[in-house]
Amino acid sequence: MSDGLFNVHQVMEAAQCKPVVWISFAPDYTTQSGGFDKKKGWNDWAEVVAATGIDEWATITNRDVAGQAWFPASFADAVRALRFRDSGPVKVATGIPCAALKRGDQWKSSRCGKPATGRGPAQFRSNDSPLCNLHLSVARKVKANDEARRAEWAAREQAWEQERSLTAASADWAARLRDEFQIPAAGTRCRDDELRVAVHPERLYAMLAEVEGALRDAGLSWSEVTTPD
Repeated sequence: MSDGLFNVHQVMEAAQCKPVVWISFAPDYTTQSGGFDKKKGWNDWAEVVAATGIDEWATITNRDVAGQAWFPASFADAVRALRFRDSGPVKVATGIPCAALKRGDQWKSSRCGKPATGRGPAQFRSNDSPLCNLHLSVARKVKANDEARRAEWAAREQAWEQERSLTAASADWAARLRDEFQIPAAGTRCRDDELRVAVHPERLYAMLAEVEGALRDAGLSWSEVTTPD
């Protein structure tokens, strides 16, 4: 057997292991039993278990074995006893397969099918799907990125809200300056958490100079009325 085993089908035949669940294309799992000529798809692994009546499953994890299939765990010892070329026994893991897609297209991608080590969100599946180490890591990274984006959006929204509030306050202050003191002011867009009002400098200077002259005529200095006690 050291030179003949190079794909999952040959391993299954050597171990006389049937039926086999093949990790298929599209979103479904496919069972292939007998001579690998009968195929039926299921939407999730629970349907596979319900249809076959088999609760315990196993799969081959050798990287040298092409293909990904799951078989009844009762055949695990027979499969482990096989030799693959010069790399030693066939490696077997029990459990259930990872439900994640290898690529993003639902209709052209295949399921991962590697042994699941935890649960998390899978594309086109629930948020509590079985996932292998790789796809658990991907799920954690996606979650962290999503949380970082949401925090960034919240911070931006808060900054925009502050800017809108200050800009509205600027328009209000400009109106008060115009209405109460005839100061030529206009509201402006406020940024950096600072309230600003736009004022015409030459006209404001002329008005202040006129006020200063009136104070002088009354025997008062500008500093006396502008410097707080």
